[in-house]
Amino acid sequence: MRDEVKTKSQLIDELNQMRQRVAILEPAVAVYTLSRDQLNNILDSMEDGVYIVDPEYNLQYTNPYLMRLFGTIGSKKCYEYFHNLNQACSWCKNTDVFAGNPVHWEWSSQKNRRTYDLLDTPLNNADGTISKLAILRDITERKRTEEELEKHQKHLEELVQERTAKLVTTNEQLRAEISERREAEELFTTLAFNSQIGTYIVQAGKFQFTNPALQRDLGFSEEELLDVSSLSIVHPEDRKRVRDNAVKMLKGEKSSGYEFRIMAKDGSTRWAYEKISSIEYKGKQATLASYMDTTDFLKAQEALQESERRYRLLADNVIDVIWVRDMHLQLTYISPSILKQTGFTVAESMNRSLEDSLTPDSFDQVTEILAEELAIESKAEKDLTRSRTIIGETICKNGSTIAIETKVSFLRDPDGQPIGIIGVTRDITERIKAEEALRESEERFRTIFESANDEIIYVDKSGTVIDRNRKGENILGYTLEEVIGKNINELGSTLSKEQMSTMLKLFSDAMQGTGGWGLTELEMIHKNGSRVFVQASVSPLKKKGGTEGVLIILRDITKRKQAEEALRESEGKLREIFENVNDEIVYLDQSGTIVDLNNRIEDMFGYTRNELVGKNLGELELFSSEDLVEFATSFDNLIAESVPGESRFLKEFEAKRKDGSTVFVESSARLIERDGKPAGLLSVIRDITERKQAEEEILQRNRELAALNAVAQTASQSLNLDKTLTNAVDKILEVLNTRHGGIYLLDQEEKKLTLKVHRGISDSQANEASVLGIGEGNVGRVLESKEPLFIESLSNSSEFAAKESLSIVASEKLQSVVLLPLQARGKTLGVMFAATEHDRIFTAEERDILVTIGHQISTAIENALLYEELQRKEEIRGEVLQQTILAQEEERRRIARELHDQTSQVLTGASAMIEASVAALPWGTDEIKERLRETRVSLTNMLVDVRNIIYELRPTMLDDLGLVAAARWHAEDYLERAGIKAHFETAGRKRKLPAKVETAVFRIIQEATTNIVKHARAKNARIKLEFHKDSLILNIEDDGRGFELQKAMNPTNKKRGMGLLNIKERVEILDGDFRIESQRGRGTQITVVIPD
Repeated sequence: MRDEVKTKSQLIDELNQMRQRVAILEPAVAVYTLSRDQLNNILDSMEDGVYIVDPEYNLQYTNPYLMRLFGTIGSKKCYEYFHNLNQACSWCKNTDVFAGNPVHWEWSSQKNRRTYDLLDTPLNNADGTISKLAILRDITERKRTEEELEKHQKHLEELVQERTAKLVTTNEQLRAEISERREAEELFTTLAFNSQIGTYIVQAGKFQFTNPALQRDLGFSEEELLDVSSLSIVHPEDRKRVRDNAVKMLKGEKSSGYEFRIMAKDGSTRWAYEKISSIEYKGKQATLASYMDTTDFLKAQEALQESERRYRLLADNVIDVIWVRDMHLQLTYISPSILKQTGFTVAESMNRSLEDSLTPDSFDQVTEILAEELAIESKAEKDLTRSRTIIGETICKNGSTIAIETKVSFLRDPDGQPIGIIGVTRDITERIKAEEALRESEERFRTIFESANDEIIYVDKSGTVIDRNRKGENILGYTLEEVIGKNINELGSTLSKEQMSTMLKLFSDAMQGTGGWGLTELEMIHKNGSRVFVQASVSPLKKKGGTEGVLIILRDITKRKQAEEALRESEGKLREIFENVNDEIVYLDQSGTIVDLNNRIEDMFGYTRNELVGKNLGELELFSSEDLVEFATSFDNLIAESVPGESRFLKEFEAKRKDGSTVFVESSARLIERDGKPAGLLSVIRDITERKQAEEEILQRNRELAALNAVAQTASQSLNLDKTLTNAVDKILEVLNTRHGGIYLLDQEEKKLTLKVHRGISDSQANEASVLGIGEGNVGRVLESKEPLFIESLSNSSEFAAKESLSIVASEKLQSVVLLPLQARGKTLGVMFAATEHDRIFTAEERDILVTIGHQISTAIENALLYEELQRKEEIRGEVLQQTILAQEEERRRIARELHDQTSQVLTGASAMIEASVAALPWGTDEIKERLRETRVSLTNMLVDVRNIIYELRPTMLDDLGLVAAARWHAEDYLERAGIKAHFETAGRKRKLPAKVETAVFRIIQEATTNIVKHARAKNARIKLEFHKDSLILNIEDDGRGFELQKAMNPTNKKRGMGLLNIKERVEILDGDFRIESQRGRGTQITVVIPD
């Protein structure tokens, strides 16, 4: 019996995954973490728009004010967000800003019809790039105010009119005094030349006279103005209005003063207020004009109005609440921002008392401070500009309270006496939260600081180490105590002199603001003397605009440096391999041009490297045009189906050498990619000319052997004799391309050949030749000679078979036949034959193949015969084993019954008789009584042993109560007596099984539990019976030490016990399935499946 046990591999390959935690702690992150909440609060509260744009025009940030104006940014570009455009604006200033130049300009939005003042500033990022930080202020109202100011020039006009009227009156008086004309003219000239008001005379549209004031204001000389058009100094947009006013005046219509713009010689524009009148000059009508430069006045007026507007806007729109109370603490003014801060309107707030506005504690605090301030006021010497800051809580309209900070001071009359109180109240609720968040942030920073994989060192501006995380002990071996308080100059033992100089320069540059943020590689010395390579980052730590120290981050790159060195060595080796490999290696770019190749090209194709580098494959005559097209198509397919590291093809080509000879090559090409895009092709070309020749010879041989392999494989697929014979005949007929054949097997006892299988012959014809004698016909002679027989023409030979088979030859028109003796290990098994309907010449190779096929089939037939014999023996053995086990069980049952019915009764009776004898003995026989009692105890122990033997032989519970009860009782009694916790379970609907099944299963449980007690050293054992519709499944597990299954089941192992073998045999008798799984340290599991 073949003792084979199927095992299930329990060996699990464990994959060790290396986790590299790279935590880069940049100083900018730390600084930003400390201040980001405060900065966010400032940006969120600003009433100006703030946004950041990168060089690709992507919006990186907008503050809430800007989002209220233009909406959320999403993933928009700046020109999409602000202008709804799909490309950069033609007027965009970003180029100047990204070049590092701030830009200040105005912009009118077509999106919301408002005007903004913009300040664009370059913002340096940590990665070295520049973004644009823009601050946008709405100046729409200012612009509107400027327009309104133009409407309010009457006051100035009246002033100028008044002064001009006086001048006109004076001129009229001079004109009235004809007799004093020269004196008047002299007076006019004096006035004109000395007046600060510009005066000029225009006749026929040209200047005839200009006074110095006009010349000074415009920057022209008198000669430059004379006979020049008066409109040339007027702004083009105002010329029509000036001309129309002059024409009306000359026609006699009343002309009032008006404003217009004049242009100076330097190109600047100024505002002027002008009055004109008609005069006679040199006997002709002319225009006398006087004007006043109002540019400075207008600017002053505009500045005053802008200042007033700003103060009003500040008071009305500031986020903080501005309020004024009289000395009785009654509100006289409060800014509209009170609504946003507390929910009360201005009107509601004006009617609330100070006590109603504050929490009780805050009100008490305010009254106490007010009393202190009033006491100070009573003193002779006091600071009239002093103020107080009060932190308290105010009550909101919804009943909640918020934290506030109020800065208050007295309003004073001209004598310095207090007449009221002014205060600015700020909601600091978020600031308090921010301070708390800041504390939490600092704690998080410390956690990050200590958890970072890099060594982080904080050095003050004197070079003293202030702090360092614990990671430094792993990198350089120095404890925290050995480093803190030391100057970096004292740490020379960790650096060479040159490296220390580099470190000190990095420190100096960072402190001076000329360096930092870069990465420098240093070679340092570990405390134990070993070399350590680190990547150092030295960055300035700034505070309030100054540098207070530097942050040094050291990353251990020793392994990386070692890897780089290994990489350099590897690259050198690869180059050496590239130049010395036997194959030709060619690197082509995407166009098919040869970029590089090794020197093997000359041996393979006869060309030198210089003759081919830079040439395109299409220019060369190495390959045919068809091969070039196929190569290009394969290249294009690689690009289209690009998979990094996997895109490759293997092709064979017929190439032409430089001398015109042919060479066969094999090209293995792989796509080369850079940055995820195809960059070229790496082709390894191998000369396969000799291989092609050898392959042609091998292919011929393979074709001859293919049939042999097919037959051998088919013949060995089954151990069933009939199937083996059938497969063998079918395959050899397929090889010979015929349909007639069969196999005769030798009956050793009868000394006859029997036809076991046939093809292409009718059953009646087969019956006639089904049995042949040894030596009868060609079949018999082949059996005797043990040599194959090839008959290529049956027409020349009538001895194909015995006379009984001649009819087969005639009816099937058979012309040739091959007969092969079937032999195995020197023993003749039979003869296989195949016949064709035409003459056939068998070559030497075919004959060899057919003989080899015969040997293969012979081996298969022998195996099938042996297997049949083994099966018969196994069946006999199984029947004998089953009968033996049944006989054993019956004998066990008989002996158990005899022990129970006879021996147990005798022992029980003897014990009772001794007990009665002890009771009947008279006084004075104590020694006899004691001996009788000892005898009774021995009988009782013997009775227990007899009962245990009865249980071991045949537990009566199995016959009386069935398998489940007997198995449960055995598990709980036997295992727990051995100190093993027993777990007995059942599943499914319990039912009575055949006696032989229940007995076998119970014995299996006994064997398994005995092994557990003797060998497993287990703490727990689990037995489970599962009742299924068509089977019973028994599962037994323990948590013991387990064992090596293969070694334990090996038949050659002399220490192998019989327990598992007994279980296996009992299961096989019931046609069941037995599986066992065990590993050292992992317990053992036995599974038995018994079919119904």
